[in-house]
Amino acid sequence: SWTSMAAAPVGGGALAYPGAGDFIYASQAGTTAFWRYSISGNSWLAMTAAPSAVISTAVVATGGDFIYAFKGDTFTIFYRYSISGNSWSTMTDATFGATWATALVYPGSGNFIYAIRRIFYAPVNIPAADDNAHLHAQVFHLMNFIRVEA
Repeated sequence: SWTSMAAAPVGGGALAYPGAGDFIYASQAGTTAFWRYSISGNSWLAMTAAPSAVISTAVVATGGDFIYAFKGDTFTIFYRYSISGNSWSTMTDATFGATWATALVYPGSGNFIYAIRRIFYAPVNIPAADDNAHLHAQVFHLMNFIRVEA
């Protein structure tokens, strides 16, 4: 069964666990806020704010000192957070802008983080084949898949 924990100070966002230790990290979507949750203490602590609002929920830890995040909202900006330094760096821009349908993954070994983004193009009005006045909406889905060295 589910158990209630200390109320999260974040309203929407993403979680990242670095693979070991007592802390889970959380970004707050649409803000620069970044938080650390203590598993043993059941408490939240504000960490250094991101350089600009992180709108995307695409956040990943690589099992070491770093957590990576897209800025989101179709921006190509990509950030790295140092756990030990409690600081942010701006990395090389991605080749696409992250949206709400973007995800990041680290496969557990190696030097790469992988990202996928789904783009929706809708509605596109297409005349009906029966020559009447009805129009049909069509949704196009485009998937982008890239990787970056961590």
